[in-house]
Amino acid sequence: MMYENNNGFYQPGGPGSIPPQPPYQPYQPYPLPDAEVDALVEAAFSKSLAATIMCGFPVASIIAIVFGNTGLGLVDRAKRLAAQRGVRPSGKIVAANVLGKIGKIAGIALTAFWGVYFFILLAILMSF
Repeated sequence: MMYENNNGFYQPGGPGSIPPQPPYQPYQPYPLPDAEVDALVEAAFSKSLAATIMCGFPVASIIAIVFGNTGLGLVDRAKRLAAQRGVRPSGKIVAANVLGKIGKIAGIALTAFWGVYFFILLAILMSF
């Protein structure tokens, strides 16, 4: 016989009965972190962070493009290696990916900005 409980769901056994427990599953820990994957993630994070910091400076914005591109390449390499070895990369890989994209895009935009800025500044100085 099925009774309706307070939530509108029907459960067997009537009011106050305990729902059946799910079957027992043995504990399965996450795979241990891999040292090489973690090293790639750390390298990608540091390169991407450096790219994001450097993108605002005139000459360093060119270097930021290179570092951002290198960081994104290391992120892809770390993801591939983690998939091959069946491990889960650390959470820093998301931050490295985001910072690498920001560093690369902002580096390109600010390199163009600084190029136009110096060209206009040079044209103003040459007019005197």
